[in-house]
Amino acid sequence: SAKKSSGRERPFDFEAYPHRQVAIKFAYLGWNYYGFASQTSFKKASGEEEASPTPFLPTVEDSMFAALQKTKLIKDRYTCNYSRCGRTDAGVSAASQVISLRVRASGIKMGQPGCEDLHDIRHYLNRVLPRDIQVTSVTPVPDDFNARFDCRYREYRYFFPRAAYDINLMQQAATLLLGTHDFRNFCKRDPSKIVENYERTILRSEIKPVNPDEPESAKRLYEYVIRGTAFLYHQVRCTMAILFLIGQRQEPLELINHLLNPASERPRLQMASEIPLILWDCAYEHALASPAAADPKAKRVLWEMWREEAIKTCLLGALLGEPSSEDCLDRNVNQALLPKSTSS
Repeated sequence: SAKKSSGRERPFDFEAYPHRQVAIKFAYLGWNYYGFASQTSFKKASGEEEASPTPFLPTVEDSMFAALQKTKLIKDRYTCNYSRCGRTDAGVSAASQVISLRVRASGIKMGQPGCEDLHDIRHYLNRVLPRDIQVTSVTPVPDDFNARFDCRYREYRYFFPRAAYDINLMQQAATLLLGTHDFRNFCKRDPSKIVENYERTILRSEIKPVNPDEPESAKRLYEYVIRGTAFLYHQVRCTMAILFLIGQRQEPLELINHLLNPASERPRLQMASEIPLILWDCAYEHALASPAAADPKAKRVLWEMWREEAIKTCLLGALLGEPSSEDCLDRNVNQALLPKSTSS
């Protein structure tokens, strides 16, 4: 045959297939990635893309595009009408990240025209994605759907142990953040952007126990839930750091109103650790499919990952015992959530 005589595989003909715009919702553990967005820069000249000499840094977006191209769903990222809901920092996870793009609609495998079950897209992507990235749903959307600009709100959650924090005081501080404010003192400067408007609207800001039925103890886990129409650079981690200071009574409750005044002197901020932070939800006017139940293989992988971490937690808990009040007040221990001092 022509294929055998040439020794080359016939190029895949994307033009032979119809395409449709879809929204892909997926979850990932960001601990092993250098953020969501690709760190390899490209430039488009004369219709060609050229990679920069930037060393490769693994990102969630790179892994997703590798899977999309391996399954022949797209040709490349520049011809698929791609948009993303947002980008997360290095180490930050997501339960409900959303991207939108045009994908090949007639089946995943060659020789299967007419197979347009969106569940197949999810299934085949999960087969080639790393185990810490899982597609949860695929939804057909209008051609002009934009995952970033059509998003009504984004919700983040930050998990932390009760320790010796004054939870009631932290909740009072969180409530003061509700509404539309100038949050320039609750973020870091993004060197790649010139920001002229620091006003953002916070729709939800509360601290609550992860498990309401669990008895109170220093080990009890709490979560800070913050929902907004948009966020500034590192806003959630800077906000959490300020709430920690108030919860430790190192700063007064009045600090919140002071920092909400744009004329206040910009403080030196210590960002809270990225590991406990997760992009929890992204909401749209166009209803996206609810996350489907994990297929057996994906469920088995998640179970294995959970088991490994649960055993580590159990062993550490056995060594720790029940923390004393002195342990909980130890500033060196609490700095684990405030890993490094950085100038603003």
